[in-house]
Amino acid sequence: MRWFILLIAFSGVVHAKAYKCEVNGSITYSQSPCPKGDTAKVILSAQDRSKVSQDNRANTGPYFPKELIEKQFDPQTGGHFKLIAITKENLRNPARFEHVSSKYTDNKNGTLTVDMNYLAENDEDSIELKTVRAITDISNGRVLQQIQ
Repeated sequence: MRWFILLIAFSGVVHAKAYKCEVNGSITYSQSPCPKGDTAKVILSAQDRSKVSQDNRANTGPYFPKELIEKQFDPQTGGHFKLIAITKENLRNPARFEHVSSKYTDNKNGTLTVDMNYLAENDEDSIELKTVRAITDISNGRVLQQIQ
């Protein structure tokens, strides 16, 4: 009987929607909709994701689960792990690197285009906003080419 009560108590949690909100480059997760003006993304339950994935596979390029893509990005800052590492390797002072924002586009060919804004020290020892664009392997996050 105790298990039945627990099952009923938690059954609503399994199908609840969650919202991934981005405010000034910071990502938060909530069961409430994002405030107006913020970038919002509804995160579906596993059951809903499965249905959407099955419905959309025929209309897209190679299928890669969003979870696979999202593992390539830091959940706190939204930065692409491998692009940040390569960018820091090429900086004069990697300790002065600060991720500002990142966004990606699924190219529907097994790659992502990742755009990243960051703060870094320039040759005059001042901090300036810089941008990098890269093509990454959608399956493992490896940076294939830096465009900018």
